[in-house]
Amino acid sequence: MRQKFEHDTVMSATTDVIPIRDGKICMVLNREHRFWCFPGGHAELGLSWQEAARKELVEEAGLVAKDEDMKPFASISGYTITYGYNDPVNLFSLSFVCEKFDEHDIEDEEEIAEKHWFEFDEIDGLEKSVYADAIWKAYKKYLETGEFQQVVLRNN
Repeated sequence: MRQKFEHDTVMSATTDVIPIRDGKICMVLNREHRFWCFPGGHAELGLSWQEAARKELVEEAGLVAKDEDMKPFASISGYTITYGYNDPVNLFSLSFVCEKFDEHDIEDEEEIAEKHWFEFDEIDGLEKSVYADAIWKAYKKYLETGEFQQVVLRNN
């Protein structure tokens, strides 16, 4: 793809999940960046949003859910990250909340340093990625309003 687009910005579809169990929120610590994040990642070609979210949930948090248990609450777009050889990627994400799942071992231990269940009121004080912070704020607004949230982030 880079041969065709060189270093032009490309868009990537991503998913993120806020898993909730017994009133606690699951987050994962990214090994490379050392930020707390919600399980998520790039959606692979051919997968539905729910399938992509479930795949990331298993890989990063060891949580196995069904499509029907993935409830979308926000879209987040407009944020550009840099990969590899300074290749800009604009993220477009659909965020889900999930309260029904089975727990297994984390599959992606190269990327994930730790998984932890936090109390709701602990999350604001965590060192989170910009994206995870936007997801958390969107989720809190969703809880207040009951309405799907559309968030546009802009890099500073």
